[in-house]
Amino acid sequence: MIELQEKYREFYILLSSLRKTTPIWADLIEKSLGNEIAYPHEWEAAWKWNQLNTWVCELERYHPERIEVQIQERG
Repeated sequence: MIELQEKYREFYILLSSLRKTTPIWADLIEKSLGNEIAYPHEWEAAWKWNQLNTWVCELERYHPERIEVQIQERG
């Protein structure tokens, strides 16, 4: 019983981490508990697209003008 509780706890820790980057996937996984579901055929492409999208969103936080000022201040 304790082993099952530990697996349950670990599952929800992992699910919580997944939810931070891919909330739709996390919801799909959580809702599928106890049910057999077919996952999308192109899940790898979707995963890679999400990684790229996250990276681009992070890049948008940087402003070239600020970076240039920082370089000049350090140079």
